[in-house]
Amino acid sequence: MADELPELQAAIAQLAEYFGFDANYDFAVDGEPYRITYRQFLPVDVERKLQEVEKSLEDCDRTEVELPNGKKVKGTDYAIPLRRNGKLLPDSRDALRLIAMWGEEKYRKFEAAGGPPDMLTVVWAKQNWQYEEWRRAGSKSASRD
Repeated sequence: MADELPELQAAIAQLAEYFGFDANYDFAVDGEPYRITYRQFLPVDVERKLQEVEKSLEDCDRTEVELPNGKKVKGTDYAIPLRRNGKLLPDSRDALRLIAMWGEEKYRKFEAAGGPPDMLTVVWAKQNWQYEEWRRAGSKSASRD
């Protein structure tokens, strides 16, 4: 029976195909392969690194919101570009996420080649859009294995 079971990467690809999105977005920078993986399919170690990134940003400056009485309070959104105590951070949130995914050296090569860090958000948005399109069209689960 084990011969019939797909290996992990094949299983992920099957699930992604079933639900109508790409499991990965692959591209090259100067011939070196790069991959952005759908958020739900990230390996546990990478997911933990991304959680550490989010935790490290908790003390970043927040936007201000004006209440109807005119009082200003801190909002829930980060001030963009990211700042901590008014000082700009050297990397954006997506840059920090990509560093967590690829490592510092690989990310810096991407950056040096003109790679936009917000490409991560765009790829994840595309994958979410593909899934939502699949849901809007109906699961079609009756016609799929």
